[in-house]
Amino acid sequence: LQIIADQYIHIVELDLSECIGISCSGLQSLSICSELTSLNLSRCTNVTEQGLVYLSKCTKLKRLSISECVNVSGVGIVHIAQACSDLQYLDMSMCPKVNDGVLAYFGTKLTHLNLHQFRHVDKQGLANVTTSITHLNLGQPQWLRVGNIIDQDLQSCARCIHLTHLDLSMCSYVTDAGIRHIARKCHGLARLNLCACAGITDNALSFLGEGCPALT
Repeated sequence: LQIIADQYIHIVELDLSECIGISCSGLQSLSICSELTSLNLSRCTNVTEQGLVYLSKCTKLKRLSISECVNVSGVGIVHIAQACSDLQYLDMSMCPKVNDGVLAYFGTKLTHLNLHQFRHVDKQGLANVTTSITHLNLGQPQWLRVGNIIDQDLQSCARCIHLTHLDLSMCSYVTDAGIRHIARKCHGLARLNLCACAGITDNALSFLGEGCPALT
């Protein structure tokens, strides 16, 4: 990464997904790339919170994926949130060491948030999701029970009135009541994934039919 940073200091987009040899020292080298707006670190398992601290110097970041970065903690995410005020897209799916407390630090430009298989989600955390969100993924693995999404979480999410895409796949604790919260507020919802949501009945479809005419 030092060579890339030195020779391509004005690089704008970089995809390092599944580059398991990438470490925090590499991100330290990359931190001089002040024009970087998009970075994919998915499955870079050697990256920790210190790497994100270095990366926070790239203040023009608009898109960041740390999906399956299993050694990243909330400390690094907070640094990104505070330094990169233009961030629009964030993928934190399958990051077991990150909790939803970090959501309170993101600004109003964030529109895409992926929390798929996010273990630490509760009502208070989702209440901090910025209302600018248009795309939200809360899908859960079927085996996960602790911290799973419930109806109260969706009451918090309904504050995101600009929501157009919502993934609730395998959220087994969600019922018609939760869907009603969404249907009452998110009238622009166009895509909704309810795969394997066993608590959903015909009533939920009725709520959606009345409140979300844009659903396709």
